[in-house]
Amino acid sequence: MPIQIQVEQLLGRSIECAREVAELTTRNRTGEHGRPLRDLIHNIECTGARQGVLQIFKAGVLYFSLVFATGFVLGSIRVLWIIPILGVRWAELMELPVMLVVTILAARWAARILMAHAGCAA
Repeated sequence: MPIQIQVEQLLGRSIECAREVAELTTRNRTGEHGRPLRDLIHNIECTGARQGVLQIFKAGVLYFSLVFATGFVLGSIRVLWIIPILGVRWAELMELPVMLVVTILAARWAARILMAHAGCAA
């Protein structure tokens, strides 16, 4: 039953939906029922594959927005105030660890929000 587990984890749906998709996949592979591929695709779409992709896209946009906004603000501060005092290299070296921490925290936060919306325990 590895198909059932993978489908359930990826789509964040109930076990019943995952069992149905796994059963249809197995039947199609063995040719037992001979259902057309479009029935399988329709059933996978009904379990929320589109919604899962949309949630991943939203998490990516959230991550990008947070990191871009932070970089914009820190870059403005660096160019306007820190470079005239310390120089280009030292200003960049001061900004680097802050941006590293922001990227890690933003990625964790976006992933946590994605998992919360999918119904998984974070």
